[in-house]
Amino acid sequence: MAWRWRLFAAALLVALTVPRMTQRGMFLDGMTYAVVARNMAVGVGTLWAPSVSATTYQQFYEQPPLGMAIESAAFRLLGDRFFVERVCALMAFGLSAFLICAIWRQFWPAQYDWMPLLFWILPSVVTWGVVNNMLENIQAVFTCLAVLAMLSATRSSSAAAAAAWSITGGIATVAAALVKGPVGLFPLAVPPLLWLIRPSGRRLRLGACWVVGWTVTALALVGLLLYEPSRRSIGLFLQTHLAPAMRGDRGSGWQMFDLSRHLILGIWARMGILAALVWIAARRHARPVSDWRAIGFFLALGLAASVPILASPVMAGHYFIPSIPFFALAAGGLMTSRFGADAARGSSIWRVRVPTVAAAVLIVATVAVPLLYGSVEPRNRALISGLDGIAAAVPRGHTIGSCTSARTDFGLLTYLQRFFRVSVAPDGTPVNGWFLIAGSSCEPPPECLPAAAGPTIALYRCDRR
Repeated sequence: MAWRWRLFAAALLVALTVPRMTQRGMFLDGMTYAVVARNMAVGVGTLWAPSVSATTYQQFYEQPPLGMAIESAAFRLLGDRFFVERVCALMAFGLSAFLICAIWRQFWPAQYDWMPLLFWILPSVVTWGVVNNMLENIQAVFTCLAVLAMLSATRSSSAAAAAAWSITGGIATVAAALVKGPVGLFPLAVPPLLWLIRPSGRRLRLGACWVVGWTVTALALVGLLLYEPSRRSIGLFLQTHLAPAMRGDRGSGWQMFDLSRHLILGIWARMGILAALVWIAARRHARPVSDWRAIGFFLALGLAASVPILASPVMAGHYFIPSIPFFALAAGGLMTSRFGADAARGSSIWRVRVPTVAAAVLIVATVAVPLLYGSVEPRNRALISGLDGIAAAVPRGHTIGSCTSARTDFGLLTYLQRFFRVSVAPDGTPVNGWFLIAGSSCEPPPECLPAAAGPTIALYRCDRR
């Protein structure tokens, strides 16, 4: 009956993401990453010198480039369409789910591999990160792959296979760091943590895997530093983004409230509530927990991924997305070891009807809700409505003028670039015969005539006659 629970888990993953992705709005960071990826796909900017627009972040070094480069491949394949970044995000989400199940099977029975998925999606930031195109969504794919590869290396039957898996783990770890920074290096902690829980006969293999993983990482770093474009790009990322963040120049600084809100309440408390419900419902099937070492390993690995974030003066909930799979594996392992996962194995209602009916309801809701009620959780509705009002007249691929106040309206600047490939020069004068006003921030130049208008945005044609 495992397929019924797998179907339910898959339907739940889809229901929590797809209906929320029918809207065109996104969190500013995710929209920026989509812009950079699209621009890279059409030849504006390169891997090591990405670009947002001709006037804003002509070279974008706020994040490492690999995640945006991967997304650019989707734009090259599917073209510049609204749904491309959504498809890319969903594919990364699905890959993470697959890898979590594969990691699970290294320690617990395959028929219960749906269990960690239920704990994984409890923190709302996981699906929020998918819906808003966050780079942590892609980074989680590489960190899960790195962990799976290093675990596979320790179980390989030959030294050659172990070396191949270790190299794969090292490459995936480097890739994770190139997606969203050095926090992606935490899979290198897998061998020493396993050292503490595995029998002594495997410790030589674990030590070899750790050496190979570190060697691959070090060689990749040397290669990146020797290549001038990558050295410059990484150096500027460290100089303009990471170093100011670590000094506390960005954000409001480390606060206990952030720790409680994001890690304790946002992740642990939610998983704890589900675990408590299972505990109550299945108490008659309880048995002694026999997998404390494996549970402790995943809990420690989740902490290894979280500690660098806790030490940073800047903290946001989506920063924890790569660590959440390992807390979920620990929680799922605890439930499986305690109750055999099938809490109501004696009841056909729970074994057959509940997961099947619930999956059917979720699938129907995934289709029906957007069709009947429109976009779920719409973002930036006023801005998008204004842009729709001027869409027919906007000069695609051009730079236009705007009010000086637009310099700090990054949402407007980013959406114009994403929707129309329009760059904005906010100098208060027309550019290429065009001038845009958002709100009532300024008056149009006297030579400009209205070309189109939306509820909050007006576009003017300023050719001199």
